[in-house]
Amino acid sequence: KKLIETFQKQEQDSEQQKEILQHLQVALKEKEEEILSLRKQCEACKEKERKHEAEQKNLQAIKLALKEREKKIWVLEEAISELQQQKEEAAMQTKAVLQRPEYSETSLEARDQDRVSLQEHVQDLQEQELESKQDLEMSQIL
Repeated sequence: KKLIETFQKQEQDSEQQKEILQHLQVALKEKEEEILSLRKQCEACKEKERKHEAEQKNLQAIKLALKEREKKIWVLEEAISELQQQKEEAAMQTKAVLQRPEYSETSLEARDQDRVSLQEHVQDLQEQELESKQDLEMSQIL
């Protein structure tokens, strides 16, 4: 009788252990699935991180390129400003050079007019002198 009780107890224990084992197997399977899911999530996060790092590098490269372009634009703007200033100076110099001949022409014209005027005056004086001489000669004859 004791042997049967022991055997029944062992059988009961064995059944309990089977149930526990089944529960543990189910729990193990759930944990394995959870681990697999977490690994997939981890891999997805790593991929996102790699993409983020690549985007950051790309962004840095773009920022650097923009800085270079801004620097080139600044240099070109400075060059344009300098060329504009040189253009204005050249225009002023050209205007000054062009005004000189006008001034010289005006000055020469004024001198020519003065000379003509003086020649006319000299001619008038010569005519007056001639008339005076003729008058003097006439008066001496008379």
